[in-house]
Amino acid sequence: MNGVIGVIKFVIGQVFIVALDGSQRLLVAGDRVYSGEEVVTGANGAVSITLPDGKTLDLGRDSRWSDVSNASSQSNADVANDVAAIQDAIAQGADPTQVLEATAAGNDDTGEAGDGGGGHFNSTVVLDLTGDVVTAQIGYDTAGLSFTDRASSVLDGVDLSTTLLATATDTTPPSVTIVINSDGTVSFVFTKPIVGFDPSDITVTNGVVTNLVQDPNDPNRWTATLTPAANFEGEVRVSIPDGSYTDTAGIPGSGGSEAITVDTLPPVASIVIDNVTSDNVINATESGQTIAVTGQVGNEVNAGDAVTVTVGAETYQTTVNTDGKTWSVNVPGSVLAANGDVSATVTTRDTAGNVTTANTSHTYGVDTVAPVASISVDNVTSDNVINATESGQTIAMTGQVGNEVNAGDAVTVKVGT
Repeated sequence: MNGVIGVIKFVIGQVFIVALDGSQRLLVAGDRVYSGEEVVTGANGAVSITLPDGKTLDLGRDSRWSDVSNASSQSNADVANDVAAIQDAIAQGADPTQVLEATAAGNDDTGEAGDGGGGHFNSTVVLDLTGDVVTAQIGYDTAGLSFTDRASSVLDGVDLSTTLLATATDTTPPSVTIVINSDGTVSFVFTKPIVGFDPSDITVTNGVVTNLVQDPNDPNRWTATLTPAANFEGEVRVSIPDGSYTDTAGIPGSGGSEAITVDTLPPVASIVIDNVTSDNVINATESGQTIAVTGQVGNEVNAGDAVTVTVGAETYQTTVNTDGKTWSVNVPGSVLAANGDVSATVTTRDTAGNVTTANTSHTYGVDTVAPVASISVDNVTSDNVINATESGQTIAMTGQVGNEVNAGDAVTVKVGT
């Protein structure tokens, strides 16, 4: 292949190389341009090319550029002579549009190299800024002079027949914005095209980032998946350090950082049920009353959390009291008497929306059958007769109890009516 005439520094939009055989290839930064190939920017493209002498050539949209190293030296010499003739005529005060031949003075037609009259060329001149200030002198009207001989518009191997776009060098460092979404997707949005960005440039605290890909519709945007550490609650931070990537001109980029708070663990909850009565037994009397079933909650249960109490087939709803520790619900004694256990659940939710339900159960006794009792009274005196002397004394009345009577049971003695 012919020699290298330039190296692509950076590309904006789509820019193509057209080879001698008519084939095309899409240019990217770092590609080489070889002798005989033509760079075509198209309607929306622009490109910066580093030439062999170290200078930079910038092409704007709708531009074409190539070397014409195979153009004849005679053709170049002819054009040089034409130019010299025009300059000399102007120096002598003559109007070049009147005294020179059409091939030298030009006309309104344009053509390519080899179209005949090899003195036609139309070139855009590259100016080096010197800082000098000059006043333009009015000369001759050269409207209609058109020179488009590509072979004659070659300067040091650079085709000047194209439109050259002089641009200021962009020295602004690229930067990045990191966005972490609630679904775990992370976006890295850069301010300009960058190179050298890969997973090794990403630092994650309390997690990992995987599946880093470039957005096919936006080359300045990359996405990845963030996975927090297992059983972790707290801050997860994603960072890119300064200088971990560059723009296409090699300018180091500034870093960025973003964090989210992770809370995926459910809260801890507990609940207990107190004895249903003082002796934890429902008797005949209590079976006809309303019994307050009570209990306690703990851990991360809060005031107002829902408590559900179930006795047999019946369900009762209440909430944790304002103290955040206790609860109570009224249950008919008849329902308790018809069963022997009670269950309760409490449901609590943390600020992240994680839900926990704790449950417990409690057994109790039921005794609604009256006990069997008996009592007898002993003789009031030894002879069971109160005499005159005994009538003036205090007499101890005694007796016995039996069956299911217990010590401490109340005994009432009545004498007379």
